[in-house]
Amino acid sequence: MLLDFSDGIEPGKREEEYQAWLAAHPDGLVLSLNAGRDGLWTLHSARCQTLSFDFVSAGHSQRSGKVCRDNNTEIDKWLTDHSRNRSELNTCSRCLKLEYLGHEPAPV
Repeated sequence: MLLDFSDGIEPGKREEEYQAWLAAHPDGLVLSLNAGRDGLWTLHSARCQTLSFDFVSAGHSQRSGKVCRDNNTEIDKWLTDHSRNRSELNTCSRCLKLEYLGHEPAPV
């Protein structure tokens, strides 16, 4: 199942659908638009705690853009369709390791 919330999620508008997707797809992946950093995306596991916080209580007017996919192949397709590539992504330091990006760590 593919869900695209890349324009953000406002209170009462698709928040339940987003939360239901996270619960139903614990092995899925989520691209999250970095708030305040236009055009920069971070890749997360659908289980990441940073994705499902109560944004209204935290003082935010909406959740940042999200793209929800079941696997890396679907993430890659979304990136290609939007003229992006994996080298442009950040990975969440809380939930993902470099193997999700499909490459080895850069040599030191």
